[in-house]
Amino acid sequence: MPKRRGKHEGTRYRRPDGLYVGRVQYEGVKHQVSSTDRLERDRLLRELIRDLAAARTPATAGRRKTLKQVTAEWLADRALTRPKTYPTWRSYARHLADGPLGGQVVATLTGAQVTQFLAGRAAAGYAPSTVRQIHRTLQACLNWAVDQDVPVPAAVLRLEAPAVAAVDRVQLTPAQVGHLFRTSRLRDDPLEACWRLTWYLAARDGELLALPWINVDLARGECWLIRILVKSVDGVPRVNPGKTKSSQAILAIPADAVEALRRHHARQEERRRLCGLAWRDQPGGALVFDRGDGGSFRHEQVEQAFYKALDAAGLPKCRLHDLRGAALSALREAGHDVLDVQKRARHASVKTTLDAYVRGTDAADRRAADTLERLVAQG
Repeated sequence: MPKRRGKHEGTRYRRPDGLYVGRVQYEGVKHQVSSTDRLERDRLLRELIRDLAAARTPATAGRRKTLKQVTAEWLADRALTRPKTYPTWRSYARHLADGPLGGQVVATLTGAQVTQFLAGRAAAGYAPSTVRQIHRTLQACLNWAVDQDVPVPAAVLRLEAPAVAAVDRVQLTPAQVGHLFRTSRLRDDPLEACWRLTWYLAARDGELLALPWINVDLARGECWLIRILVKSVDGVPRVNPGKTKSSQAILAIPADAVEALRRHHARQEERRRLCGLAWRDQPGGALVFDRGDGGSFRHEQVEQAFYKALDAAGLPKCRLHDLRGAALSALREAGHDVLDVQKRARHASVKTTLDAYVRGTDAADRRAADTLERLVAQG
């Protein structure tokens, strides 16, 4: 039987499995320490009682924290120290806090539980890259917890991220892009000008969704790309400056894009007239590409519209961002210097342009082989 002591002195006993346990109740809350050694148990209990009496957080408090509690504390810290990336972390952290592991005490987590949880996310239809990001979020949260004296099993911290198979991105040829433009115009696609600007500017979709008319000069054929859409909340865009200093630039646009923008602007003005007072004016100026009432698109809405445009044109499915890569590859294929391509891409490093965007073609490889043959023959 446990041996009872005076108030706030705690209760000490040995379990049938040999574990020495010490318990104390303070202000209605029960606290517990344990050890395989009796003297160590007594020392931990004395420290716990001193901490409680001094109104300090007991060293053992972290042992009882659930993943949901730790996630909430970690997000609160992120909101202060990493405000720009906080929305992204929060979107993935909801899988931890509200998922099957949310009520699990962190100190008792096992690698098998985490693996099963991630497998469940994959079975639920989440993309492999999303499952990997959920795992990355979990690791970041748990590593932060370790710094806060929350015990985390080493096996969980060492757990490898789920493998993600390499995705072969589809890049449309210039001929396919031209076909997309023609079919989009025939369909009177409201985002036809967006597809054209993505190609001609090699722009990121977030840059175009945050683009106001005040940053477009149709007379000079120029666009100022200086900000990027983070997300849209009830039609109100939340934007940040461009990804890097080099990504903020003034770019020339050809006559074809200028004509498409003029048509787009005329249709938008007609919608504005029909909406009347319901039209959503934006604090940063009227958006070039709006959802129909002046409000901002969400990223996924434009992505789905692009898929429909590809399907209507009978073209292979690819992301809108892949159109940017296709434009850069086409420039390189047409003989433009790699530095010209980098300037159009607005990358801080030419290595990013070459490694992630520009692709060689079979035709270019054939020309290279013919050139080498010709050089030998001339020698």
